[in-house]
Amino acid sequence: MLTLRALLILAAATAATAAAALGVFISIQHADPYTKNAAEAIAAGKPVKAPNPVSIIAYRVNYTRGDAAHPYVLTDKPGVFPPLYALGVGNGCPTQLPPAFYNKTYTAANNTVHTTGCSYVLPYVERSRVTHYVALCRGGTDLRAEVVEEDYGLVIRAVLVDC
Repeated sequence: MLTLRALLILAAATAATAAAALGVFISIQHADPYTKNAAEAIAAGKPVKAPNPVSIIAYRVNYTRGDAAHPYVLTDKPGVFPPLYALGVGNGCPTQLPPAFYNKTYTAANNTVHTTGCSYVLPYVERSRVTHYVALCRGGTDLRAEVVEEDYGLVIRAVLVDC
């Protein structure tokens, strides 16, 4: 009976190890570090070069009033600010921003979201500063970001992405 229990434990441990290895293999298979790096560089307002051309899709979004914990939330409906832009970086980006990104608050620390084939750079509001991302091109390998700020009582910060 003790031997049977040891064999079952060994089989379970082997199956768990195989499942973990398969999960890592699949995530490595589908990971695209170039789009992730490009999106993070754009979010930081820095230039980036990709070894292969990447597409850039602009999504028109808005921020609306939320609750006390999250004063502003991302929405696809008219909001309290002029329309803002989010970007999809990668060759597998959908034509519309996925609904899962709406009704959430983003900050400089969490405004890049990575999925298979696409990395998203989302606008954010912190204190009296609104930051959004504007694509001046549809893709390329040499992506240059330039930051432009204007103070209207509320600072509007646009990160312009050119190829």
